[in-house]
Amino acid sequence: PSPPAAGELVTRRRQPIFTATDHSRHKTSIFPGSRFGGNDFPSAANSDSSQDVRGEGFLMSRPYSQDLRDRVLGAVVGGASARGAAARFGLGVSTAIVWVRRLKQTGDRSALAIGKPRRSKLDIHADFLLSLVYVTPDITLHEVQKILQEDHGTHAAIGTLWRFYDRARTLEKSVSSF
Repeated sequence: PSPPAAGELVTRRRQPIFTATDHSRHKTSIFPGSRFGGNDFPSAANSDSSQDVRGEGFLMSRPYSQDLRDRVLGAVVGGASARGAAARFGLGVSTAIVWVRRLKQTGDRSALAIGKPRRSKLDIHADFLLSLVYVTPDITLHEVQKILQEDHGTHAAIGTLWRFYDRARTLEKSVSSF
């Protein structure tokens, strides 16, 4: 078609935004039966990147397989670009770039842990913090925060201190009940 003249109104037909590329589990080019009410998005039930991790009825994403990571990073080490490897293996470009950056910086190919860290940054100061409360039972969390900053150079928010002492009290109760 010829280009529009100056001032001419141009209209275009709407096209589906997301279409399937080559997924064996999908028979059509558009994802059918979406939970979003349209035909443009896959349903959570057909997703291979979500699972009921905690058994509580909600879905969380999971990391890609180690095999896929190794193949993508092997292609990049073999001379392919991160973008090229992403296209070849059907990944997002940013995912491949992050994996390559991490490989160059740390040499690590494995996925990072998912979820909250299990330890507190105050655990290494546990003896000191517990002795503060033992020596001065009426000390406030603000005073503990100030002493920890001055003596150990560690800044901890009031909420972090509260959770540390709450966990220590819970552990003390459970140990003394035996």
